[in-house]
Amino acid sequence: YKVAPSIDLIFAEGNPVGIKALLEKKGIVENNLRLPLVRSTEGLSGKINTFIDNFSS
Repeated sequence: YKVAPSIDLIFAEGNPVGIKALLEKKGIVENNLRLPLVRSTEGLSGKINTFIDNFSS
């Protein structure tokens, strides 16, 4: 249940935008996307970063 809120974040801007942002924050992948995909917005990236920071502590 602790990771359940991440599901909403991961799919907020479509697949794979959210999961790539999350994996980039964890240092697992580089967030390189080819068109027509784009990087996550600053707002979503901030929410993902906050979630990970709070989850890790």
